[in-house]
Amino acid sequence: MTIQKAKIEKIINAFQPISLVDIDKVKLMDRVDQKFTIELTLALKILQEAQQYYSILEIGKYRLSPYISHYFDFPDLQFFQDHHSKKANRYKIRHRHYVSSNLSFFEIKFKNNKGRTIKSRIEDTSKSTAVMQQNHFEFIQEKTGLDITDLIPTLNIFYQRITLVNHDLTERVTIDFDLKFEDQNKSID
Repeated sequence: MTIQKAKIEKIINAFQPISLVDIDKVKLMDRVDQKFTIELTLALKILQEAQQYYSILEIGKYRLSPYISHYFDFPDLQFFQDHHSKKANRYKIRHRHYVSSNLSFFEIKFKNNKGRTIKSRIEDTSKSTAVMQQNHFEFIQEKTGLDITDLIPTLNIFYQRITLVNHDLTERVTIDFDLKFEDQNKSID
């Protein structure tokens, strides 16, 4: 175990736990997202300060949970380009595997022109993360109306996540560590 991971675990072990069943009350499938990139030392300080206001998701005995996300896009990376140009009314399509709970979902995230993120998903019992099934194509067609015949797997992301929920069950905060990105050509840690 690295020194950093030991520091993270010491801090997160001081949180009051919340179960997966209880956190389902805060799914926030229609929400406003704000994302930040911060240094680890600041993340640790924020975690320490948050202990009195938030509970931490605990699955089994794990509070730092591994996630695997496989993203799909067109060969010209239209979704990626739309995201980076901050285009309104844009999509992300992915398969996500929640390793600790052994659940998988095929998900569509839609960012509308009012700044809201609306997530739709279907449970995927096939666990086939990088290959789309017929029901995935039907789901995408139903939710987006896009011509998706050329959709391909483009990016895989592996990471560890801490999920916090405020005591009023109205807000979630996630903090991701140890990100690893890979596509067909390279891998970046």
